[in-house]
Order: sequence, then C-alpha cells, then structure tokens
Amino acid sequence: MPEQIGTGNFQAVAARVSRTLGAATTDTFDVAVMSCLEEFGRFTGADVAFATLVDDHERISDDWHWIRPGRRATAPPIGSPLRETFASVVEVLRLGNTVAVADLAEIELAPSERRLATVNGLRAIVLVPVRMGTSLLGITGLQVLERPRSWQRAEIEQAELVGQLLVQAVSRTRERGARAAADVRARRIAEFIPDGLLLLSPEGTVAWASPSFLGMSGRPVADVVGDSIAALVHPDDGTVVSAALSDAQRGQTVTTTVRVRGRDAWRWTEASWHLASEPGSGAPDEIVVSLRDAHDRYLRTERLAAASERDSLTRVANRTRLDRVLEDLAARDANLTVAFCDIDGFKDINDRFGHDVGDGVLRTVAEALVAAVRPRDLVARVGGDEFAVLVVDDDGADSFLGERLVAAVRGSMGPDGPAVTVSVGVSPAGPAGAGPDLLRQADAAMYRAKRAGKDRWTWALRG
Repeated sequence: MPEQIGTGNFQAVAARVSRTLGAATTDTFDVAVMSCLEEFGRFTGADVAFATLVDDHERISDDWHWIRPGRRATAPPIGSPLRETFASVVEVLRLGNTVAVADLAEIELAPSERRLATVNGLRAIVLVPVRMGTSLLGITGLQVLERPRSWQRAEIEQAELVGQLLVQAVSRTRERGARAAADVRARRIAEFIPDGLLLLSPEGTVAWASPSFLGMSGRPVADVVGDSIAALVHPDDGTVVSAALSDAQRGQTVTTTVRVRGRDAWRWTEASWHLASEPGSGAPDEIVVSLRDAHDRYLRTERLAAASERDSLTRVANRTRLDRVLEDLAARDANLTVAFCDIDGFKDINDRFGHDVGDGVLRTVAEALVAAVRPRDLVARVGGDEFAVLVVDDDGADSFLGERLVAAVRGSMGPDGPAVTVSVGVSPAGPAGAGPDLLRQADAAMYRAKRAGKDRWTWALRG
C-alpha cells in the first residue's frame, strides 16, 4: 500500500523532486535521480521506481532503478533493444500513451516479457512514455512485486508528471555537460592556435584569455582576467577599442588594428570582435576577440606607405602625403597655418651650375625648411622648386613663420655654393577643413612676394 496518497502531499513531493533535479550537476545527477526515484517509489508504495532512456535506435542508453530494500529486481542491460523488455506495449508507448496494469498474470505477454516478469516476480506496473515531439526519449515507471495492485488515476498522473521532470532534467544536465565538454575542448584547441583569444563580458571585462594571448602579452593570467580590455591596449588606441566594443555589443563583427603590450614593447595586432550567444536561449552573453600579431606586417605597410608619400629626392613629404595630412587634420578640426615657398631663380641655377647642383639646392632648401618648424609640422615638396609648409594648431601665434622660413634658406648653401633664396606666402591660421583654400591663398601671396623683389615673405589676402 502507498505510504501516503493525496494531491497536497504529492505537490510537496513534486516540488522536492523538481528542486533536487534542478540543482543537480553532471557530477551529482545520478545521485539526484536515485534520490527522486526513491522518494516517489516510497510515496506510491511501489517496490521499484525506474527511469530508462533510449537512443535514436530505441536501445537503452541510461537506466536508473530504485528497489525497495528487501526486494530484488533485474534491470535490462544498457544497449539492449527496448522491444526486448516492453515488446507488447512498445507501439502504445511510441504513441505517447501511458500503460497501467494491475496484474500481469491476467494478461498476455510476449515470451521475453513473461520471462523477465517471472524472474523478478513482477505483478503490477505503470509505464509512462516521455517524448519530444514524436520521438520517444524514454520511459519512467513504477513496479509492484509478488502482488497485484490497482492503480489510482491520481497515481498515474503523478507518475506522468515525475517522468516529465526526470527526462527534462536529464536533457538539461546533458546539455550543460555537453556545453562544458565543448568549452573544455575549445579551450584545449585554443592552446594550439597561434592567434590570441579573449572572452569578454558584454561590458568589456576579460573573462578568459588563451595561453597564446598570455604568451603574446607576457602577462600572467591573474593580471589579465578581470581587467578591462581597454587596459590591455595602448592608451592612444582607447577610442578604437571603445568603438569596436560598442559595435560588437550591437552584433556587428568588426576588425581593428590596435597595440597590445608585448613582452618588451607595444606590438601592433589585428583584433576581430564578435558577439557570441548562449546556445540554449540565444541571448548574447560574451564577446569573442581574436588577436593576431601584425606588428611586422604593420611596420612594413607603414614603411611602404611612407615611401610612397615621400619625395624621392629631398626625402620630405610629397603632394600625396600633403593631401592625406590635410584630410586627417580636417577630420579632427585642427587649426592650420599654411606657407607656400618657391626657390628664387631656380631655373638659372640649373642652367648655370647643372642639374646635380640643382638637386643639391633642392635637398638643402628642404632641410632648411624642416629645421625652421616643429617636428609635428609638415614640409612637402609640391612642385619642381615649390614647397608647402603646414603649421598645426598654432592658433595664429606664429606671426614670424614667413620671416623664419626666408631666413633659414638664405645662405643655406654656404660660402662656396650658389646664392639661394625663397619667396614665401603665408595664409593666416584657419580651419584645416579649408586647407585647399589656404594653400591657394598662400600661393597667391608667394607670387606677390616675388613681384615685390624676392627673398621675402608676405601675408595672404583674405576673401
């Protein structure tokens, strides 16, 4: 007879079963299932409570049996076909119908079923199929040995509910276990991937770093995990990282080039940012950052770019470099003063002294102009004997720029060289976005300086 029967009591049993299964991990799941089967078996007064799972070929893949102390029963072997144990009712179970038998001695059974029932002394049984869609996942049930048993409708419904709880818990725990195993495998694989890998929280905190990244950065894991991704890159790249993190949070996959602290110095890396989702719910839960060391390639690219933007004779910037710098300065709303310089009488120098001397004059003038401005300013050769000078963010304070440039070139060839001077036009400070206009104004001012006698400078006219 059941130890306790009643809807209220069963609700308490079901709640405990649900809590026990919900808290189970892959390591504790077997114990949790057996505990729940025992509680339900004792509650219903059954001698055996069981849960059996089947694979896609309806072979038994897992089996848990609680048997009342003092009783003895034999469970079907793992891997055996379900039909060998439940031959006469397999079709009914496949359809999702519960089977309840009060006395097996009074019904016809298949020979294999009769042998199993006789060996175990089985007389009464409840079989509850658990399905997902149309697929049979397993069977849970209750058995009574040596005596018939009439099953109440409430007990059958209770068995059906417990069966659902058990199989759902198995599915959840196996999914967690599979994900954990996949995570372990992925991290093992990551140990052999040369690219660095970081897993970030959606807010940008490092949750995990691959061994290759730790080797790349030369930092111990304790200094990386828990830190912000922004703290791992060069301070000047903080804006790039912030923008990439924002794009990744919105689900965009982006690639950036940033500097990451290496063992001895900052190294350029190519970073790809991707928002990953939790497999079960699909909710975005981490950002994956792949970092590939691109330092040598970046420097080669920069050297090639610099070479393509440098005048081959004078080694100062060329017109291509000038135009790109103007665009960059305009993008950051910089203030700009522009000077336009032209060597006085350069054709006569070439005709009188030859082109080799003329080339030397060009190189010397370029060096004199570079020496007359700050390192952050730009000198560019924009024509045969014409140079442009960009002075950045001086706010108009450099009122002696033209005089300084003229003086720097005057006498730069020394006492043994030809006399070399320049005429200079200077456009007063203005926004870099108006750079082309400032260049034109300075060019016009330069021609006025030539007409006024050369070896001098003049301000550009506004308007």
